[in-house]
Amino acid sequence: RTIAETVGEAPLLLVGRSAGGWLAHEVAAALERGGRTPDGVALLDTPASGGDPRGYALMVGGMLERAGRLVPIDDHRLTAMGAYRRLFRDWKPEPIA
Repeated sequence: RTIAETVGEAPLLLVGRSAGGWLAHEVAAALERGGRTPDGVALLDTPASGGDPRGYALMVGGMLERAGRLVPIDDHRLTAMGAYRRLFRDWKPEPIA
């Protein structure tokens, strides 16, 4: 509700990278349920879904492959990844417009 109230009728694009794409998708679905369809949702390097172990393996594999080139891998990043995995473990993305 806060996003819809803040943005009003202005164009709204949601963007999520990696596991943040799951959150962007869920926010888009919640906005649609409330009557405000986003103008777009961009998912960047987002695995298929939180419940798909193949997607998680791809996410971790990609992170390890790029280790040190883009962002450092440290205990904070690994802890956050584990938390996202637990939060979205049983999540099934619903269709959005």
